[in-house]
Amino acid sequence: VVIPAVRIPREEAVFGMETEVSCTIFIYMCGSNLESQYGLASENIDELLGADIPDSTTVVIETGGTSRWWSSEWIAEDKLQRYIIRDHHLELLQEMENGSMGSGQVFGDFLTWGLENYTADRNILVLWDHGGSSADGVCYDENYGFDFLNRAELKGAFDQAHLPERFDL
Repeated sequence: VVIPAVRIPREEAVFGMETEVSCTIFIYMCGSNLESQYGLASENIDELLGADIPDSTTVVIETGGTSRWWSSEWIAEDKLQRYIIRDHHLELLQEMENGSMGSGQVFGDFLTWGLENYTADRNILVLWDHGGSSADGVCYDENYGFDFLNRAELKGAFDQAHLPERFDL
């Protein structure tokens, strides 16, 4: 997997040269039964660890929402954890008490923390897990009765984080 560097289009570049800009990819990874039964979240993390990530790109991940991580040597089932990927390694940044990843408050806390600490020229948000379409919601936490983020909770979390503008993706 190769994650390309983000570049400013030629018309915005200084002196006619393309300039690399910073990018942060925020991944809110609710493992749910996709992880506990099939190890799909761990597989995706392993793919990220093997990726060629440019120095100008930061990848931060919050994990939770599953009863079992297949990569349990580095991810706890009974806590919410925040990581950064550095030099093909997962580095633990913060560990919190367990909470439902289907909670707007938990999601909002991740957004607030991430944007306060890792905002960049370009910001990308990934909600990793089951999705029930725009009519239902996303991030079904199997530790909390498959509680999920509905549209109102998503909007509340974005409001809580005081987003200055939308994410680029």
